[in-house]
Amino acid sequence: MKSLIVTIAALCSIVPKVCLAAESTVANRLDKQSFELSPTATPLPALKYQFTFDAPGDRLPGNAAILYLDSVLLLGPKTRENVQQAVDARGADKEAFAKLADSLERPALFNELEIAGRRSECDWEPPYREMGAETLLPHLEPLVKGISRLLWVRAQRQVDQGQAQEAIKTIRLGYEMSDKIGREGLLVSGLVALAVDEFMDDAVVQLISRPESPNLYWALTGLPPRCSIFNQSLCGERRWPLTAMPDRAPFPVSQPLSVAEQWRALFADVKRLTADGGQDAFPDPIKSASSETLKAARSEYAAIHKLSAAQATDVDEVVALGEHYSRQYYVAYDEWHKLLRLSYPAQLIKAKEFDVWSRKMKEDHPSNPLLQASPEMEKLVMKFAVADRRLAALRTVEALRSYAAANGGKLPERLDEVIETPVPANPMTGQAFHYTLADGVATISDAAANAPLEYTIKMRGEHSSKRAP
Repeated sequence: MKSLIVTIAALCSIVPKVCLAAESTVANRLDKQSFELSPTATPLPALKYQFTFDAPGDRLPGNAAILYLDSVLLLGPKTRENVQQAVDARGADKEAFAKLADSLERPALFNELEIAGRRSECDWEPPYREMGAETLLPHLEPLVKGISRLLWVRAQRQVDQGQAQEAIKTIRLGYEMSDKIGREGLLVSGLVALAVDEFMDDAVVQLISRPESPNLYWALTGLPPRCSIFNQSLCGERRWPLTAMPDRAPFPVSQPLSVAEQWRALFADVKRLTADGGQDAFPDPIKSASSETLKAARSEYAAIHKLSAAQATDVDEVVALGEHYSRQYYVAYDEWHKLLRLSYPAQLIKAKEFDVWSRKMKEDHPSNPLLQASPEMEKLVMKFAVADRRLAALRTVEALRSYAAANGGKLPERLDEVIETPVPANPMTGQAFHYTLADGVATISDAAANAPLEYTIKMRGEHSSKRAP
């Protein structure tokens, strides 16, 4: 039964902390950028530069998780401290940043990350079944705040030194790590993966602004969409309740959890976990249940178990309420899980509808602690949609570079004039980005409420129609 609480603990306690980490200065500035670019055609061969290890012979067998955990050990507290100092110095003191970044070369650590990135499998093997609600995910914090920041610092230093190809290799390590963190199948892991992606996206922004940068259109196109992380997270979250007890089938309806002591232990754990996570503890689900709720629970219990009303009255109220609460929980779970494979425009509409429905369910059933743990879906969908929109916008910037290389350094009047590389649609709307050109400066934008994007682009005077070497 405790596997069910893993989801509740993650949503009520861990996720808010990760959301704060993801909403860093790096993330906040990424969607408003001004670029001065060199017109550059895509490389030949087209996939010379890649942000994933997908070229023939790149992949290696083995579990990457072990090597990522090794890299955390190799990082050490002193290195983490220096990494944070370098992050703080970036943009404020170039000389200090360069000195700190140069001191952070760790060949053994980067070799571990290289091999981990190449490995095809990644199983973090957290002990959910053995530890249930007591399961911790201690690897996530040092990966996002330690390793990803170290990679960001290294990539930024390489960009400053004009080492474009080396920077691409470093950024690739970050994108690979993000993909593998996202495979864990929990929303908290998905949000951490997004935070890693944001650091790497920022490094890409700095790289393509350099005159020596190759055109990275096809490298960016090769990255998996961030919605795949979201999908894995939803599938994983939905799976945990189904592993509730090793000696039982899934408890809703088919083989319900009928031991009153187990239900009481579950509710006690939920209350303790929410309180430990800094949340207001849920009210006692038995004592706070209204007479109408108890009546509905006994009526459902009688119907499902083919009992008379009198027989259902003899059933311990915690059992009837436990099954009643779990059925409501599964209805809510299915309501947000069904959004899984919709496009972002449809997801955002349906997520908003779900949140309205969910708030009403919580108000109507305040004694159900399982229902109270349901997340706000619109905010979650928006986080992943914004990340995929940024990826599409960066691809659009590179498409403009390839157009300018083929057209004397000029930018197109309209996006549909770009034929050298396909211009992606804005995944948040399913339509083209808004595009304007005035006085040689192009603007691609999206005026989404609470999450606007605006990129201004101008080309440097000199250009080359040659492909990148």
